[in-house]
Amino acid sequence: MDDIKIRNFEATHPGKPLPKLRHLNPAECELLRTTMASNLGLSGGSNALEVLLALEHRAGDVPDVRPSEETFNLAKLCSQLQLDASTIYINWSSFDDIDEMPLQAFSNNFHDLWYPSSDDIEIFDRGQKWVLLVRHFDVAQIVRL
Repeated sequence: MDDIKIRNFEATHPGKPLPKLRHLNPAECELLRTTMASNLGLSGGSNALEVLLALEHRAGDVPDVRPSEETFNLAKLCSQLQLDASTIYINWSSFDDIDEMPLQAFSNNFHDLWYPSSDDIEIFDRGQKWVLLVRHFDVAQIVRL
């Protein structure tokens, strides 16, 4: 997650701690990317762009979901889609900026951390059984692996 998001969160919510998260190191990000590539049927040497394109190609829109709406609740959406996870990974960029976070904590602070005008993120579980794509053009898409 970009430092600006952390500063904005702290400025908007003085005294409220940032939700618990763990920023993955480069080796962990690389492992997740190569595992995702393999799960998508790509070679382990596939670059981040190839992995992201494969995800987008396989993704289906989640009907009637607008992540920018105030009523959007990520945890509820995951439950409705039967996406089982208590901890999630959030890919903020090209599989080189990934955070691990409890699903409920990210859901509770979603609108403070996801910027609808600029962020395309991929959210997935530890086992990489599914990937939820949240796009800056205000759609949610799902890929089941």
